[in-house]
Amino acid sequence: TADNPAYITTMINEPEYTVGNSLKLAFGVNDVISNISPSAFIDAYRTALNYLISIKNYPISSINIINIYYTSSLAIRTPAYNSALLTLANEFGIKYIDVFTNCQDGTDVDGVHPDNTRHQSIANYVISQTV
Repeated sequence: TADNPAYITTMINEPEYTVGNSLKLAFGVNDVISNISPSAFIDAYRTALNYLISIKNYPISSINIINIYYTSSLAIRTPAYNSALLTLANEFGIKYIDVFTNCQDGTDVDGVHPDNTRHQSIANYVISQTV
């Protein structure tokens, strides 16, 4: 997350995050909850993207940014993060997948994590946008 950009690149180096020829980036909920500024969050995201493209040699066409779905009482901050993510995706020419707008069925089981219905909705939508 934004308070530890190295965490992002460490995760990306783990085998379970790099299966296949496509990389879906979907993180930021903890940054919203922790009140990390959108600019610090985007700086960390930019660092990760530069690492993926320059060091790991991922083609831009294989990377997708999935925005933040967070909809609980703290979600008032989510649109600022998602707007910054859209700007970043456009800056890099990366496909942006908007699950916040398109996956509102279901609920959050603990105010943060989606229930099974929302998980399925998110999965189906991401697949429909990338297949």
